[in-house]
Amino acid sequence: MRSDPPSAEAQAPTVRDLFFTRRSASLLVLGFAGGVPYTIATVSMQGAFTSAGASEAAIGALSLLLLPYTLKVLWAPLVDALLPQRLAELGRRRAWILASQAGIAASLVGVSLVTFASGEERPLLALFFGLALCMTICSATQDVAADAYRIDISPPATRAAAASVFVMGYRLALALLGAGSLIVGGWATMKWGAAFGWGITFAGLALIMPLLALGTLFAPKPEGDQPEPSSLSSRLARSVVEPFRDLAERFGSRLVALLAFIFIFKLPDNLAIPMTLPFLQRHLGYELADIGWVRQAIGLGVTIGGALIGAMLVPRLGLRRSLFVFGIVQATSTASFAWLAMHAAAVAPDAPGIPALIIAVVIEYLGIGLVTAGFVAFLMSLCTPRYSATQYALLTAVMTLGVALAGAQSGNIFQWLLAASDGDATAAWFRFFLLCVASGAIGLALIPWVTERRFRAPRAVPPRAAP
Repeated sequence: MRSDPPSAEAQAPTVRDLFFTRRSASLLVLGFAGGVPYTIATVSMQGAFTSAGASEAAIGALSLLLLPYTLKVLWAPLVDALLPQRLAELGRRRAWILASQAGIAASLVGVSLVTFASGEERPLLALFFGLALCMTICSATQDVAADAYRIDISPPATRAAAASVFVMGYRLALALLGAGSLIVGGWATMKWGAAFGWGITFAGLALIMPLLALGTLFAPKPEGDQPEPSSLSSRLARSVVEPFRDLAERFGSRLVALLAFIFIFKLPDNLAIPMTLPFLQRHLGYELADIGWVRQAIGLGVTIGGALIGAMLVPRLGLRRSLFVFGIVQATSTASFAWLAMHAAAVAPDAPGIPALIIAVVIEYLGIGLVTAGFVAFLMSLCTPRYSATQYALLTAVMTLGVALAGAQSGNIFQWLLAASDGDATAAWFRFFLLCVASGAIGLALIPWVTERRFRAPRAVPPRAAP
């Protein structure tokens, strides 16, 4: 492992410059660390509740654990303004990451102990939820600091690679720990019962975080990673106001177009993804197991491959051309499901078969991987290092809002198309996915407005001395 080359910004970086550096290794570990608590909240805890025979209402209530990931923009200014004093030597970003990882580990130990002692007692259930919520709050805080760290540590030519490596670590955690925790938890439940089996599982998951904390200590420290030498109240006030003022000063009236672009650029995926499972299962008749292994196993590999390809293309094409190319690929990839709908109709009454599903999934996830590299690199390029935690949290909140609203309306759009097609489901699905393709034109049209050179780079901010 070698140090990052000083010439990475001056010329197109090589594959070794992009991926085989201390920075890239650290971002891979930090991405994995971000995926651990999210996987526990979305997969492992649902498995534990299901094994314990919890009610559907209790299992559904676990979705509330994800609220901190949406609300993290509210406390992101604290991550910009404050420095945990006992970890001051690490700098703001790594200090917050390490403190968050300690909080995640402590919360998981508590979850494990409560699970060991659990039964039908409601107070213990409330305590479980409370500890799990502490875990996701710490996890969301870790995400804020890690996103800011990724921006601060990455020269412009390496941002797409930084995004790709980070997402690779995150998705590896989702795949490995999601499946692994269910396998271990299910086996241990059969052997010792749900309380002891899942208690052991959560204890094992808690032990992962101290190991990942070593990666945080290994990560290089960004230059000038200290709060401003001023009073706490003034730093907090500036951290709330200045990130937004900075964006407004740099983009002016085009800030509206910028936020609109972030909101709708991924519209083809945001509309299509919520409907792909009903399309594949209900309309085409694929088994859930087949959908699962194709989309998870093959989809994971293709996404990572697409992200790595995108990381190498962005510094060569530049952000503007990358967004154009990847946006077209994203929209076109959605057409694979329109093709699958017509292919299924052509071979009816036989099922379209696994090979056809694999083709559609490969095209879909290749587009997702490419867009991940280009779009995240674009978001990183918009942030000023001093305010990167708050600004990136704001920009991703706008993006997440687009995901939520588009996904919420996707079913209604399909029902409208079904009625317009006189109940012909194949025609409705075909038109729905073509509509998803067409929706990509809106984001493509805005690219020239949001990538002009004079708006692209954040203003230079000289590093401040530590107080």
